[in-house]
Amino acid sequence: SLMKLTQGVILPAQNLIKLERIKELTLENVTIESHGRATLSQYNATFSTGSIVIVQGQVGMGKSSFVRSLIAQPPLMYGYIRYNQVNITNIDALTFQREVAYYEPSLSFFKGTLRFNFNLYGVYESERMIFIIKKCCPNMSIDANFLDDVDVDELKLSAGEKQKIIIYMMLEKKPSLIILDDPTSFISENEGINFLRELVSEHKDSIFVIATHNSDVSNIGTEVINIAGEDLSKRIFIQTNKLSMNGIMRKKI
Repeated sequence: SLMKLTQGVILPAQNLIKLERIKELTLENVTIESHGRATLSQYNATFSTGSIVIVQGQVGMGKSSFVRSLIAQPPLMYGYIRYNQVNITNIDALTFQREVAYYEPSLSFFKGTLRFNFNLYGVYESERMIFIIKKCCPNMSIDANFLDDVDVDELKLSAGEKQKIIIYMMLEKKPSLIILDDPTSFISENEGINFLRELVSEHKDSIFVIATHNSDVSNIGTEVINIAGEDLSKRIFIQTNKLSMNGIMRKKI
């Protein structure tokens, strides 16, 4: 969960800042390194409410590292992330818990019933639970007992159906910043794009950051960030033979 991810990095404290809504996401001189090279170099951008930022790149190029840096997990070595012009390391944990939704493919249901899982995400009305399940599993026969009868692991849900339900659960709190790392990894490409279109339509007052290796997803974005893009002039390669106690020597090409 996001709470577990930020534990030990961003802690509640009286001198930390609480934000009611995240209306602006700013990246300052952000550099992401993967396998001995900078796949994103000194990147600067500001995204506001309604922005749909698509982060593209091949597997292993640092997309996940980039989106995790947006919640300071881990904190950036190079550059700064700000919400509403406030450095995220100065923002209190409650802001993250209430205003940020972060999804990655390793997330799964907790042990227990579907109702128990919905309750953990703050969803308590049976009608709302059934609505979400029917939306994610249109061919499944569902009633109120479906929520309580068996452990969620015993339900005949596909990996894609589970993925969609978990994301819908996370977004029930109406977060102002939605970060999705490979949110369609268990869904076919066409179904995945339609799913993302629905999410964007339902959360127009949020900032979306969606990491994917599916190039077609860029069609729903307002902005695209290419990790290890084709513009080689913006890549920095680390000269491993020049490592020293003073830092890492870099050479631009």
